[in-house]
Amino acid sequence: MNGSHITYNFCKNSHPAIISPEVFDMVQMEIKNIKGAKGYKTGRNYFSGKIICGDCGSFYGRKVWDSNDKYRKVIWQCNSKYKNEEKCKILFINEEDLKRAFVDVFNGVINNKEEILKGYEEVIKELVDVKGLDDKIK
Repeated sequence: MNGSHITYNFCKNSHPAIISPEVFDMVQMEIKNIKGAKGYKTGRNYFSGKIICGDCGSFYGRKVWDSNDKYRKVIWQCNSKYKNEEKCKILFINEEDLKRAFVDVFNGVINNKEEILKGYEEVIKELVDVKGLDDKIK
């Protein structure tokens, strides 16, 4: 291949779409946003790339304090806390507190799943209702 890259030519509309073009476009936009986010790093931990600093907008990362002694503590802290001229004002989140908060929110979702699903159904109906757009096109 001598350093050249392969170009794939795809045939548009050659088969039924697995996902709608709108969903595809939204996913592509989200991927672009994540790649451009400050301090974003993927990791093996379940919270990696999910917690965003309310002060500077960077992602939080998992840190271990005093790893070799009895005071060992796992925390989550802004990955850009010390990178900016002015340090982020938000301190850190204890990992145990973060886990408890996640479980509380998750249980709240489970307890209200019918109401949440109904809300999603209404939003989906609004998103797929293209009658107004069809009228404008006509």
